[in-house]
Amino acid sequence: MYDRVANPASTALLRLIAVVLAVATPASAGIKGPMPTDNPRALSIIEAAEHACAAEDAGDLIVEDGAYTQYDLDGDEDNDFVISFDHIFCQHNFTRWAGTGGTPKVFILDGESTLEVWGGTWQTVDVSPFPDEPSVTQRLILIPVHGITCDGSGAQPCWRVIAPFEGKFSTMPVGYK
Repeated sequence: MYDRVANPASTALLRLIAVVLAVATPASAGIKGPMPTDNPRALSIIEAAEHACAAEDAGDLIVEDGAYTQYDLDGDEDNDFVISFDHIFCQHNFTRWAGTGGTPKVFILDGESTLEVWGGTWQTVDVSPFPDEPSVTQRLILIPVHGITCDGSGAQPCWRVIAPFEGKFSTMPVGYK
């Protein structure tokens, strides 16, 4: 019968590997990158994303430059806030908020009202809803979304139109027929 005797060198190597793995795996996630400290609503959204990374054991929340945009979404000459998950991801799960339909964009109007839309690069356009009053305009937010939203496929062009109105967002719900 063969008796196996533990080799001290291999036992030490196994202990070293266990220590390296324990150190390399974070006990709790954190946030690496800029924080939206001047916008409490945005800060709570980023903290919720941090908790999502932690719950999945996906490491720290990484926030890159470009994740936040201050922009006048409703045409009232006051900057609103947009969070783009194009620049936000979990350290060990880069695709947590990404897919064929784009990434979440969170629009925060007047620091309060929020709307999350998954899609591509958003833009705004000012349109005149009344042909006889061209000086009256309405700012619209346009965002390309997955083609399935328009009863098509992923490659089909499809746009979501959002109208900021009286401090809230006005848009057709997804799946409206």
